[in-house]
Amino acid sequence: MKLILVGDIHGFFGPLAKIVAEAAWDDIIVQIGDFGFWPEFEAWWWQQKIDRPVHFIEGNHDCIPDLIKITKIQETWPNLYYIPRGTVLQLGSKRIAFCGGASSVDFKSRTLGKDWFAEEVVGQKDIELFLAGGEPIAKPDLLVTHSPPLSLIRQNFDRAGLRQFGLDDDWLDYSAAAIDTLWAILGHPDIITGHMHKSVQWNNARVLDIYEAYSIEI
Repeated sequence: MKLILVGDIHGFFGPLAKIVAEAAWDDIIVQIGDFGFWPEFEAWWWQQKIDRPVHFIEGNHDCIPDLIKITKIQETWPNLYYIPRGTVLQLGSKRIAFCGGASSVDFKSRTLGKDWFAEEVVGQKDIELFLAGGEPIAKPDLLVTHSPPLSLIRQNFDRAGLRQFGLDDDWLDYSAAAIDTLWAILGHPDIITGHMHKSVQWNNARVLDIYEAYSIEI
């Protein structure tokens, strides 16, 4: 049995449907944010006629208000299940922690409350979801997030790229900083993320490109 993690798809459900069709029936499929969860895209999802469960976490290009109040795994569209921040699951032999959310570098071209939401940002309240009695939960085998940790971004991406979005080179990505903190609190397990639209392997961290599928034996 495999866990198949899929990078950003932004509402282009065809590539995901192909991955689902080619997967073994007992494989578990999780899309890791920027799924394209918007009310106007639901009909496109129906058209894919996906006949098995697909799970997802939220990115920074999903309809956050419709997701952020959900506290347990819930079916949102037919055979599509949302995994809330702070969820820890035992999948096969692997204990896996999930935390969606990310900061938008393109927020200046979007409208707050319409297609960009302050709740997208990962912060202290999300970190606390992984604490029990004030202490970190037991180290998971894998942490799945949408935002990469800030340390990875700074080592692998040119800060000057922020300028195309009207941001200064020293703009602080609060979500990435929070994920870095969470990663450290959990003991730096293997981590798989999306968000950057580029495939990167760095130490025990991996960033998935758009539409990229990455399989793990569980």
